[in-house]
Amino acid sequence: MRRMIVLAVTLTAVLVALPFTPVGMRSSVVSAHPGAHPAAVLPTYDYDTVTPNTQPPTAPVLANPTGRILSTLGLAFNVYVPLAELQAILPPGFTATPAPPPFPADLAGINLQYSFHQQCALTAGGVSAPAAGLSAYHFARNTALNRLESLALAVEQSDGSFVDCQRAMLGPNGSRVAEVEAEAKLKRGQLQLKFDVEDEEIGLWIRVWAEGSSALVARGNHADPVGAASRTLDGGMLANPTQRWSVMSDQLFVAVTDKNFRLEVGGRGAIPEAQLGLPGGAVTVVSVDRTFRFNRFENFYQPE
Repeated sequence: MRRMIVLAVTLTAVLVALPFTPVGMRSSVVSAHPGAHPAAVLPTYDYDTVTPNTQPPTAPVLANPTGRILSTLGLAFNVYVPLAELQAILPPGFTATPAPPPFPADLAGINLQYSFHQQCALTAGGVSAPAAGLSAYHFARNTALNRLESLALAVEQSDGSFVDCQRAMLGPNGSRVAEVEAEAKLKRGQLQLKFDVEDEEIGLWIRVWAEGSSALVARGNHADPVGAASRTLDGGMLANPTQRWSVMSDQLFVAVTDKNFRLEVGGRGAIPEAQLGLPGGAVTVVSVDRTFRFNRFENFYQPE
């Protein structure tokens, strides 16, 4: 098994502002099962702890959200790829952002956000089935607007109803159904998460395992709204309309060691080792950050 543990200083700012309490959790495996599912009531996260009952975001730009995504348990960390490779697969009008010092200027960061259990809900009605999967994000500069935006380079999910919901909320072809295996274990206060994600069509195979304390910090990441707008990508090639979004997240940063984190990228079948396949093209993972995050979160979205 190939490990890629970075030998560099941790980023001072996480590339994407992202986000359950793991109680009595048992191991489980989630795989792709597309299809329609009955609507249900999706729980929500309280954005205001002072006002009684559960409150949504208060930002004017989120006064009429199209929908929301609730993730009850996840894992996030940054990987670093050649800047030129990432630039080559971005849609027209966007410039890749170099990794900050002390990372070399010819590298760029991609945030990988895994979710063990998440659902999508549209304000107009309809809730997806639970899904597990992987999303990859990069803050790129929109040259026309001269601002940074969060681009969802890939959204790979186990359930077709989740993909349909997310596309309806954020734009066409911005997410895909993938083969996903996800496992969670909780023992004596230690949380273990394991993900195996494969999308043969785009040359994606990635496996990760992480272990750390389950004591997440309540509301460790709260932005109402997040400063940077976000977009999904239509087939990885065209930018979908921008969205304003909020995040309410519990999270815990864990330092990477030889014993608590393992990552494999590529190296299966015809996929070259270290190749991260994305809908827009492939990039080479050359290093990984020195911390990872366990998290749980809720994001609201509204077109800009």
